[in-house]
Amino acid sequence: MVIAIVVFFQRTPVFSQCEEFQRTHASSSGKENVHEIYGLADDQSLKYLFFPNHAQTIRKRHTMSEIEAKSPALSCIDGQVSKIFPNDLNAHRTVFGGLIMAECDRLALVVAERHSSHVCVTASVDSMHFRAPAREGETLIFSASINQAWRSSMEIGIRVEAENSYTGNIRHVVSAYFTFVALNEKNQPIIVPKVKIETPLEERRATEAELRRKLRLDTRNAIKASRSND
Repeated sequence: MVIAIVVFFQRTPVFSQCEEFQRTHASSSGKENVHEIYGLADDQSLKYLFFPNHAQTIRKRHTMSEIEAKSPALSCIDGQVSKIFPNDLNAHRTVFGGLIMAECDRLALVVAERHSSHVCVTASVDSMHFRAPAREGETLIFSASINQAWRSSMEIGIRVEAENSYTGNIRHVVSAYFTFVALNEKNQPIIVPKVKIETPLEERRATEAELRRKLRLDTRNAIKASRSND
């Protein structure tokens, strides 16, 4: 006589682990979750954790209108400090401008990559205004925020202040605007989230970013037209 033994296995849904991830990593506001982190929709965002190739395929199908806009508050840098030492000075004993430019580029890159969730590269520096010198012993305070995003490019604004830590005096020393482009794994431009405007200040920054972009494009087209006549 043959006795057959049947064993039943209870299947645990693989996405329940993602749901636990979503609950564990939710922000205090309840807005940040798996869906927002990966920029995908519904169950597709959950599949990313276990099937990256599937998620990459889904990403390619997305248009800019389908990607959820992001608040500048999610990517901004506020109050990054750097002490000025003797080796940071130029011949006039004020901070070397190139040092500030390099630090601005690094911080702007962080903001761009936070917003896009992709590797980014510097496309252009729209302007770098040195409003006042910073001196030895002072502390540089950097603030960076995304101003506007287009299809694959973003403008990041930087404000630099110099603080005298002994007197508490703070001066605005530099304003700069960087444009970054987000790249996919094939080093091709990729669509980035729009900027979610929430305050009058963000609205002003976005409007001014559009003006700077128009000037860049107008200048490029004017130069191209002038060279075509040669």
